[in-house]
Amino acid sequence: MPPFDPQIVSELISLNKAEKGVWRLKIIVTGGDAPELFLPEREGRLVMLLGAYNPPPCKPLKLGIFPHPFHLCHAHFKSLAHLNRLYVTQEARRQGVDDCITLTESGIVLEASFGNLFWTVGKTFYTPSPELPLYFGVTIEQMVLQAKEEGYEIVYTKTPLEKLPQKAHYYRTGSMAGVVPIASIGSIYFAGL
Repeated sequence: MPPFDPQIVSELISLNKAEKGVWRLKIIVTGGDAPELFLPEREGRLVMLLGAYNPPPCKPLKLGIFPHPFHLCHAHFKSLAHLNRLYVTQEARRQGVDDCITLTESGIVLEASFGNLFWTVGKTFYTPSPELPLYFGVTIEQMVLQAKEEGYEIVYTKTPLEKLPQKAHYYRTGSMAGVVPIASIGSIYFAGL
């Protein structure tokens, strides 16, 4: 990690007059340009991008199912290697749905293209286990904390698609989109919505 001074973020916000409205700040740490190929010896570079953000309207999502098993060796790390995730969004567009969920080779539910999934049944909060090959993001972490505070039992699960309970309330999370309800996955429509 290169040296980071939070004052730089304040200056960037001020220079762009980004004090009002909704803005997206993306902080990227690159691998740097040193000749060493070993991560501990490389010092990265810092890149920051700031732009106005217009959130899409919140409506229940129709999700498709990505047709190929999804496994990334670096799934637990937020990365700019988005090609696989963009392929998932392209498949969603091809299917005429809002997004697609990904599955392991054995059909275990993982996540959406750029968001995590959770569902509730009564006072139980279910989400795919962080042990699975997925990125357990900031928003899902916050939802788990909030659910605990509200007295929900938290269950980290390895659920096959066909075992998803139909009477649950389903949601997709994301840093910018927030928490959005899910109306259907494939041909399964949820009674809980």
